[in-house]
Amino acid sequence: MKVALSLVAIAFGAGAALATPVSARSALVKRYDIAADVAAVGQCPLDCWTEAAGNVDCDPEADDACLCGTFFDEVSSCAGSTCNIGENLAALDFMEQACN
Repeated sequence: MKVALSLVAIAFGAGAALATPVSARSALVKRYDIAADVAAVGQCPLDCWTEAAGNVDCDPEADDACLCGTFFDEVSSCAGSTCNIGENLAALDFMEQACN
């Protein structure tokens, strides 16, 4: 009887370990989500995102300091001067969430 209970406990424990979901997301996935969210806001924020990517001397896809520093400043400056208020605020909200 002890042997049978031990096997059940081992089988149940292994099943529980296999069923545990992985919740960690990579930074690359996070960055892709931000770009997709900004693009979904409208063409103007997407154009600002693209323009900012060409203006910075760093890679916002690989460097959080770039994404949340000079790149963020470039996108916010462009969106603030060319996009409507709704697009501007929505795009900045997505970026700010990623940088906090």
